[in-house]
Amino acid sequence: MPSSKPKTYLQTLVDGDGALATIASYKAEEKTTIKANTDALIGLVETSTNNTTEAVSSLVAGTNQFFNQVSSNASISQNLKDTFSGFYHLASNTSHDLVGLQSSLSQLISQVEQLQQALLTSLLNTSIMRTQTEGGLFAVNHRNQLDPQSRQGKGKAIQDLGTLLAYLQATQSKLKAYAKDHPSLLAATPSSIVATQSGHVNGDLYGVNAQLGYKQFFGKKKRFGLRYYGSFSYQYGTLTDKYATALSNLVYGAGVDALYNFYESANGHYTTGFFAGFMLAGSTWLLKNAKAYKALAHALKRRGGQASIHATYFQIPLNIGFRSNVSKHHGFEVGLRIPLALSSYFEATSGDESFNISYKRNVSVFVNYVYNF
Repeated sequence: MPSSKPKTYLQTLVDGDGALATIASYKAEEKTTIKANTDALIGLVETSTNNTTEAVSSLVAGTNQFFNQVSSNASISQNLKDTFSGFYHLASNTSHDLVGLQSSLSQLISQVEQLQQALLTSLLNTSIMRTQTEGGLFAVNHRNQLDPQSRQGKGKAIQDLGTLLAYLQATQSKLKAYAKDHPSLLAATPSSIVATQSGHVNGDLYGVNAQLGYKQFFGKKKRFGLRYYGSFSYQYGTLTDKYATALSNLVYGAGVDALYNFYESANGHYTTGFFAGFMLAGSTWLLKNAKAYKALAHALKRRGGQASIHATYFQIPLNIGFRSNVSKHHGFEVGLRIPLALSSYFEATSGDESFNISYKRNVSVFVNYVYNF
């Protein structure tokens, strides 16, 4: 695409010779450059396709590629990186309200403009100020100086942010065109944008489980009993979507199981039986891409919508399985843990549209080593 250089006003600021008027002149010049670059980007995608779906997809992918190239600059703030990451994830992986995506994009554009202005002001405020004396000489005041390398880095970041604005504004333009033809929920990926009503993905989690408690048996033969315990488990895995979304699940609480031994040795050291019970627990989901949902929630609220994230909620797991003691102190058990409750991780509404994402383990298979005190 067309280059956004040379920038003579910008170089003046980088060299430490700028004034407020220099910034104003640079911004006026850059406005023309950004418009030209925006039009060039739109022209490129329209040359390759007349489909707004493919055009938006291409621009989103191109914007991400460009941002990855320039984000290593130390002047690109972590806050902007997080905002961009949230927007790109929404645009490439999440079903959501179209208004929410447009709002997120507008927020990103505003943040890019603010960072660029802050960098321009920084170059101005760290310029070498020259004041003419009555004798015709100049006094030099070194105020908050930056080394030449840092100044060049800021100048490069300002240029790159201008180019990024062209990408974002081109994306915004084609997204508006898309919205005219698709006034519904959309799911934007690098290859497609489609309206979505419902769907699901699966994945496997692997982890560890620990329990500590007390058990007692009743009756003359002591075949029936109860155990009471506290439990904690941690599982980690990925979903089977194309992005291999990583997530973790913590389950913690207290439970009670009924015990039945259908075999017991004469000395009581060897037993075999079943157990069944339930837990009252908390369940917390930790998502690697949680910031994407936070970005979407913020964007929806700014547009008058409602959004909430519930990473932790109440859970009721059922337990059933087989247990055996192979000595007085040692045993093992194999079982299933089946969570019953389903709660939304992310809920949002905007106008007449609603959006909901829930995470739930269908069943957990476990093997426990048991030590009897």
